[in-house]
Amino acid sequence: MQLASSGGRRLRHAALVAGQHALDSGRIVTRKELSAAYRLAQEALGLRPTLRLVLSELVANWGEQPWERLLVWPSNEHLILRTGLSERALRVAFRALTDLGLIVPKDSPNGKRYAVRDAAGTTVDAFGFDLTPLYAQRESWAGRVAELKAERQRIKRAFDEITIARRATEEAIDALHETYPQMWRPEMEQEYDALLARTPRRGTAMPPVGLLDAWSTLRCTVERSFFHAGNGGTTCRHNKDNNDSSSETCYSGFRKNEGGEAVPDGGSSASAGSSGSQDEPPEHEVQEHEVRETMTAAGRTEPGGRVRPSPGAAAQAEPVGGLAADLVPAAIREACPATMTYGRPARTPAEVVALGAFLRPMLGANETVWTEAVASIGPLRAAVAVIYVTQLYEDDLNRGGDSRIRNPGGYLRAFVRMVASGKIDLAADLLAMRRRRMGT
Repeated sequence: MQLASSGGRRLRHAALVAGQHALDSGRIVTRKELSAAYRLAQEALGLRPTLRLVLSELVANWGEQPWERLLVWPSNEHLILRTGLSERALRVAFRALTDLGLIVPKDSPNGKRYAVRDAAGTTVDAFGFDLTPLYAQRESWAGRVAELKAERQRIKRAFDEITIARRATEEAIDALHETYPQMWRPEMEQEYDALLARTPRRGTAMPPVGLLDAWSTLRCTVERSFFHAGNGGTTCRHNKDNNDSSSETCYSGFRKNEGGEAVPDGGSSASAGSSGSQDEPPEHEVQEHEVRETMTAAGRTEPGGRVRPSPGAAAQAEPVGGLAADLVPAAIREACPATMTYGRPARTPAEVVALGAFLRPMLGANETVWTEAVASIGPLRAAVAVIYVTQLYEDDLNRGGDSRIRNPGGYLRAFVRMVASGKIDLAADLLAMRRRRMGT
């Protein structure tokens, strides 16, 4: 056991505890190993700068002697010159390092620090400071450093998650206030301000318990309000992405007259179709036999595979004003119920056209498909074709197994062209679907 003091200074309990540490027998500690133990200790204990400076100088004076104790004996004059501290500051630092169990004083009879040499001049002992406790506790320092690092990571992750939730909440509140002011509620912003006041700045302590959950709850509430506002309060499911340019206008096929009523616009759609086809992007064309296969599954073919036309189907598309009464919106709602779940009404012909223009991008069809359909068969028939194909696609998905309609956008293009050429009677097909749906 290493004595804590020779009587030149007050006995301290920490010095007695530190004196219990010893090196392995025959172990020669290098200055590099001792320096590594010092770095672990100063990080584990969070030493203040003065203590780090003094302890670093003591470690630098280790001469790698093959002793059982790591003894160093620098003079106060040397330490003052190296550290720039006063003698009083050095004495305070020695006392603090002793209390921390990092060093043990070994005083000489006269209170000086010096080496003891034999007749040959070899240093055999010394009076000064014993650094054995610093090195002997290196594993304890390393474990403490690992714990502190893990704690810092937990604190960092907690603050990162709070920051993400706070920024997302702020963006959602701003978007809801700007886009859907009718859905914005002042209490959302009040709750945001209250949470912001509770949120501390980043530091070394964990944030208050429940703060992250409060931010996450507020974020979900605001984003849910924004989601329902965007869907008009209904659930909207998209089967395909809309890859059209955001700069393209949404042409519904109707214009307003002088009285403000929506009336079919037949002339402008033809010109739009001729101009839009020039820039038409490459798109996989669905062959007519795919349409025939789907129509066969729906029971609309004759023996031999030809689509069964209704009387008058060989004629060209009728003008909008001459459509039969079986294409009224009521028949569409009864024949195609899946298209009524998107929050778009279909009570009038204008609303039917608007619904068709709305459903077109959900099928993955390009804007030119709609333009071509309006130009060839009219806006109302084009809308009914989109609604009809959407219902077929929904039925195909709900049926399960291999899908017959692999490219609904290309299918719609081919379907419109077959309607325009008289190979398919759109009115008869719609009524047949209505009868199957109603079981009559």
